[in-house]
Amino acid sequence: MSDAVIQENQENQDVRNADLPNAGVPGGDLPGEGAPGGGVVAAAPEQPQDSFSLTLSLAAAPRAVDMTVIATGFNVPTGVYRRQEALWVAEYGNGGNLYRVDEATGSRTRLAQNLGGVEYLDRGVFLDSGKDALFTAVYTSGTLYEVTAETGSAYRVPAASLGAAQGSIIIARSTYAVVQEDGGGVLWKVTREGAATRIAGGLGRPQDVSCVSYGTDELYVTDEDNSGRLLRVSVSSGAVTTVADGLGSTGGLCCTPGNEAFVVEKTASGGIWRIDLATGRRAKVVSGIGNLHDIHVSGHDVYVTDTDNGGRVLRLNRLALPEPDAIVLVGGDGQRQHTGGEFGALSVQVTRGGEAAAGRRVTFEIVDTDGTGTDFAGGSPAVLTSDAYGKATTGPALVAGTRPGMVRVRATAGGSSVTFLLTVREASLPTDVTVGQGHPAAARPGTQWIYPALRLRNVDRHPLGTEPLVITAPPGLRFLEDSVAFTRQADEPAEHLATGERGTDLRTLTLWDVPFDTAPGAWVLIYPAMEIDPDAEPGVLPVEFAIGGPVIVRGQVGVTVTG
Repeated sequence: MSDAVIQENQENQDVRNADLPNAGVPGGDLPGEGAPGGGVVAAAPEQPQDSFSLTLSLAAAPRAVDMTVIATGFNVPTGVYRRQEALWVAEYGNGGNLYRVDEATGSRTRLAQNLGGVEYLDRGVFLDSGKDALFTAVYTSGTLYEVTAETGSAYRVPAASLGAAQGSIIIARSTYAVVQEDGGGVLWKVTREGAATRIAGGLGRPQDVSCVSYGTDELYVTDEDNSGRLLRVSVSSGAVTTVADGLGSTGGLCCTPGNEAFVVEKTASGGIWRIDLATGRRAKVVSGIGNLHDIHVSGHDVYVTDTDNGGRVLRLNRLALPEPDAIVLVGGDGQRQHTGGEFGALSVQVTRGGEAAAGRRVTFEIVDTDGTGTDFAGGSPAVLTSDAYGKATTGPALVAGTRPGMVRVRATAGGSSVTFLLTVREASLPTDVTVGQGHPAAARPGTQWIYPALRLRNVDRHPLGTEPLVITAPPGLRFLEDSVAFTRQADEPAEHLATGERGTDLRTLTLWDVPFDTAPGAWVLIYPAMEIDPDAEPGVLPVEFAIGGPVIVRGQVGVTVTG
């Protein structure tokens, strides 16, 4: 990986190249506790650490991940921050120290030591460029320190104790946000003068806080509890929403102006999640590189601290990290099926970077049956692999249960998911209906927009209401639209439209809810839009209609292919 430095000229309110404040580290998994204290001492440079490059081939990445070990030998490195050719690292052990690190050589200079006496620094190293000062949070007392970047002199922000402070970030000039791990999980706004305002509580076990840009109303917080969440919090209202969950033991967080978040999973396997803040799509882009704690994104580089392996600071090439998978609905959503019937196929497409993603694991699982008893024939979940077009279509039949209700099926790939909403309805009542050709259809091969019409007449004593309709075409004919037009005797000449879905070969048209609404003795005329294949042989091609679930009436109309 190139070690070229990305020069960033940034004022306090100007955000470029994803160099934003970040902070955060889980509490309870770091050693020791301490009592409040004071005193900051500048120290001479320490001996350089070895620096070397390492390339890992990761299953989650489309190509090799370029990684450099910048420095080692830290006693539990818990914070990292880079700005304008300078790299700063916070050390939890040895009473809490703040270092400036030379990226090229790995040598380090202790900028400040014993911050808070025997207290311990945690995530939340960031630079207030308007003051040319660094800020860092003290985990055990929940206080903030302002450290002059050049001299190392320290100023303790006189805020009341915020408990177990995990991470901090600058959100406006001389205004900071700090997350408190205990007390149910609290997000605070703190000024340099020491005024502390509670923004939101009930955040679980928050580990870090970040934002996309200075002055924004939206902050993002990682929650280690509740299966691992990324939360969005409004500074003005305190409203909290979940961006993504299921992230595991979340830790450090850094958001970028590109509306992405990078989150470390602080486990022995050392994972990094890349999350789209607009959609919640995520991908675990790195795993297996250490017990990661904090993270910072600067230009093309991602910096992380590893509290194992001798206490390391690592740099990864951001451009080599894969983007999150995206998954979209292709077909099958909104289906209605009678009790005991089989739903049609559910289909999705998986993409990455706008291109079809083949070989992705796609899981279809029923998340809510509404008491219907609906399930896949082989049981839930059904696990498939996307094809060369990025598509995955359920093969196991989804069988409607014995009771009516709504069914939700979730398809997930790479952390991104979509939901199908299906309906189980009561079986159709037997209805006596006669079928006849509405008007003849004849055309030459290659002709489009022909309308073979089927006329139904209700000769029963009961009305024909809303029913499913399946129309099937033989080889030589195709449907042109996902809808069918129909006219009812009761309100002719008004034309109605029912929408459904064509099969992949365009020879099946399934409509789950057609409002026939035909009284006894009345008729309805149905006419789909079709085309004749250019190579169709002369003759009569039958188009079949099946109405109801289970089917209560079948019919057939012919399309004549002329020579």
